[in-house]
Amino acid sequence: MQKTIVKLLVSLILTNNSFAETATSGNLLPNAGVAKSNLQNQSGTINGINGSNGWTTTGISNYNNELEANGTGTVSSSGSLVGITTEKQNGGQFTTTADALDGGVRLNSTTEVQNCEWIGSAHQCGQATQGRDSYSTTVNILDANNNTLSTVTQNRNNDAGYYGNTYTYTDTVIHNDTGARNWSWSWTGVDGNNVNATGAVGPNLLGAELTATLLDINYTPLPPALHTELLSFNTEIIEEFKELERTVNIKEEIKLEETFKFEEPKLETFKEPAPMKVKQEFKQPKPTMKEEPEPSLTETSGPSGQGNNAPVQSAQKEEETFAPASAGSSTPQKQTQEEQISEFGGGKKNDKPKEKAKSEQLPDSTDKTDNASSDVKDSSKVSLAKTMEKIDTQVKDIGKNLQLKNLVKLKLMADNSALESYSKIEFYKPKNIYLDQANIQDNRMLYNNITLTSYQQKDPVFQKKKILFDIRQKKEKLIKELRLLKNVH
Repeated sequence: MQKTIVKLLVSLILTNNSFAETATSGNLLPNAGVAKSNLQNQSGTINGINGSNGWTTTGISNYNNELEANGTGTVSSSGSLVGITTEKQNGGQFTTTADALDGGVRLNSTTEVQNCEWIGSAHQCGQATQGRDSYSTTVNILDANNNTLSTVTQNRNNDAGYYGNTYTYTDTVIHNDTGARNWSWSWTGVDGNNVNATGAVGPNLLGAELTATLLDINYTPLPPALHTELLSFNTEIIEEFKELERTVNIKEEIKLEETFKFEEPKLETFKEPAPMKVKQEFKQPKPTMKEEPEPSLTETSGPSGQGNNAPVQSAQKEEETFAPASAGSSTPQKQTQEEQISEFGGGKKNDKPKEKAKSEQLPDSTDKTDNASSDVKDSSKVSLAKTMEKIDTQVKDIGKNLQLKNLVKLKLMADNSALESYSKIEFYKPKNIYLDQANIQDNRMLYNNITLTSYQQKDPVFQKKKILFDIRQKKEKLIKELRLLKNVH
């Protein structure tokens, strides 16, 4: 294992001694070196179109400085990444090799188009029809057998016209592994009105560029033997990391269980009080020296004939009542809490069966909805106040007094019987205040038979642009005809 790690470090040092230097090519497409046409945005630097020479086209009409799609048209090209001339990052030229390409390749595509032949275009031109025209550029990095290693394509329909209104976009694709040897590029235009149209009604390709950037021209492949050993080391180190991960997960689970078991008894000893021993007076009629019968809390407030022993007995009773309980006695402690609360008058409705509670009611009492909610609320307040006064009278220790009061309040809050008085009270009475409204709708057409297209056609600037465009189209047609006549003669 140690030898393998050493070999890996040596190989990394050898392959990274030289700084990774990039190199970028010029335009790889057939229109490389073509000057910008007058149809393009003059602020750009993209090579223009000089017809279909060198391109592979399908469903395309050639208009010299632009290639227009019919219903659906495609312009494509492809080539090799080996043997192209590039400009190095630090100056000088570099001719690409297979080893240099294995250091990684990035292709950047820039495309300039127009799609104004639809009636909703802000730059409407030509035979405008319904439907927005769309277009897309696809760039592929291929291996020596033209298998796709990396690709990018995105369909767009941004509104664009001629001259300064053209639309330019960029697509980038990267391959960081070995094997890149070839490239392919294609542009597709689709008419929004009829994808099967045979006439020139689709988007126009006005300019295009494709550049290749080598990410590390100094890349040197590893010897086959070392490459195989590194692959074996990679498998081995992955297994070791998996085993380490399993070990860490087991330790974390054990730690979490220990923490949980350590904190669990703290919660019980802090929250649960000790059980009262009031009822033990009847089970042990003969008290011993260690455990004497204790009077109840009500007995401590009895006649003064008990002498000086009454306060002492009361203090002993309170200490036993609120002594901390041992772990594992949650059920008896809960019962003891209920007995404490019931002793001071809290939670009587939950402790007694329903039949017994009904028998103790007055003949005129009732649980129907005619009992006012305010009476229930006031009675609960009075009962709680009396219970609090009773606790203040009998329990003088502040800590124990507050604990017992909290238990009574929690018991009272858990009792939902007071909410039953609201069960049949109607909180909301719906009123149909929005019926029979006056109809104020106005069906008049304020801008009837007026569209954006009709407005644009009356605009003097738009009319001037259209006239100039028609003149340029006729000029291009005449130039093309003259060239044909010259070739004939």
